[in-house]
Amino acid sequence: MSVKRSMLCGALLMFAALVGLLSFAAVVTAKPAAVCTWPNSTTGNWTDAGTWSCGNVPGPADDVSVGFGGVINLNAPATISNLTMLGGTISGTNALTVTGLMQFTGFAATLNTHGSRLPQLRSLPTSGAIVTVIDPALTSDSFNAVTISNPIGSNGATVFDVGPHSIGTLVLQNGSLSTVSDLTVTQVMSWTAGSLNAYANSPARFTLANTAVMTIGVGILN
Repeated sequence: MSVKRSMLCGALLMFAALVGLLSFAAVVTAKPAAVCTWPNSTTGNWTDAGTWSCGNVPGPADDVSVGFGGVINLNAPATISNLTMLGGTISGTNALTVTGLMQFTGFAATLNTHGSRLPQLRSLPTSGAIVTVIDPALTSDSFNAVTISNPIGSNGATVFDVGPHSIGTLVLQNGSLSTVSDLTVTQVMSWTAGSLNAYANSPARFTLANTAVMTIGVGILN
């Protein structure tokens, strides 16, 4: 009996050691998060690992920055942590999932995809710049929080062409937000300054859900 017990204990110890080694290996081989930058005025495919400053195609834990004038063909579905576009274009028939913050800051920029997921979006275009988001199949859980906050004195504009969609919280602090299709705010709308417009005389409407709360400073509704 004591022999069997010893054999069982030995087997358990070996199993525990194996689990420990596998856990250690997983920690050692785990890829650390990186900041991957696409260079200014560079054109190419998202999967061109050599173009990214991090030397790899960005992954779910990575932050991505697209430089001014960069043009990226989204030739495969992608998932990343945060995305900052200083300008340029990301376009393609695939989906881009940004689990954190999608931010436009600076010059004219366009995101034109299919089936993307953008839970948080912030647009801060400089004067004269137009930020455009086009996605007819944007996921329903996108736009949980949207902030339009142009620099003071900037007449930059943000345009949504995403089909009828809802926005959880909309903060309009300055600048212009235009939409091609109906938008409904379901939770909170804070309107300090700026304007809401139906883009290019489209029949789009802005609607507040019955449960939504709205605060207004100075704004223009067209």
